[in-house]
Amino acid sequence: MTLLVMGIMFAVIGYAMYAGVWQSPVPEELYDA
Repeated sequence: MTLLVMGIMFAVIGYAMYAGVWQSPVPEELYDA
């Protein structure tokens, strides 16, 4: 797996986590996980 692919995957996952965590109410346990 090339660095380019890893970078793209990291960006997509990071954006998904950012959108999922900050745009929806989540239990505080999720932050500690």
